[in-house]
Amino acid sequence: GLDSQRCRAVHHFREGICAGLNRDLHVDPRVASVARSPVKESTYTHYEERMQSDLDEIRDKVDRLATLIESQVGDAVHSFLEEDRTLANDVVLGDRRVNRKIRDIDHLCHAFIVRHAPSAGHLRYVSAVLRLDVALERIGDYASTIGREIVQLSGRPPERIVRDVELISHQARRTLHQSLVA
Repeated sequence: GLDSQRCRAVHHFREGICAGLNRDLHVDPRVASVARSPVKESTYTHYEERMQSDLDEIRDKVDRLATLIESQVGDAVHSFLEEDRTLANDVVLGDRRVNRKIRDIDHLCHAFIVRHAPSAGHLRYVSAVLRLDVALERIGDYASTIGREIVQLSGRPPERIVRDVELISHQARRTLHQSLVA
């Protein structure tokens, strides 16, 4: 009955307990399970369904932000390799969109805390998202700075530098993607 439903809900909460982010922006899988946990309407109360809905909204916005950041970094590198100043300028202008999305996510996280007064896994998940936002904003700022520098370049850098940048950027983008997928 009701006790078994509560036990399942508590068990579900415990499965989602996590530590947050490590230095490489990896979200602990136990944190991600809190946001991605399936909702069984017969098991949860309206309050729990609303909490899960809010967590899903946060997760979706973080996923879209991560995709945008990856795109910004890729465009910055591509504009350098191809000497595309228009694309570099688009990266610089895209920083505002990134910052706006980060503010939206921060607002959702703070509203979630105020609305639900979460504890344990949910609170750690929201805290991890807030820390991830700071890191993603920094990466977006780096992409924008690269774009600004490319716009100001007077000519193509030596081929050796271009090859090094291409290699380093490939490794960095792969690491970023792996971190965001985790």
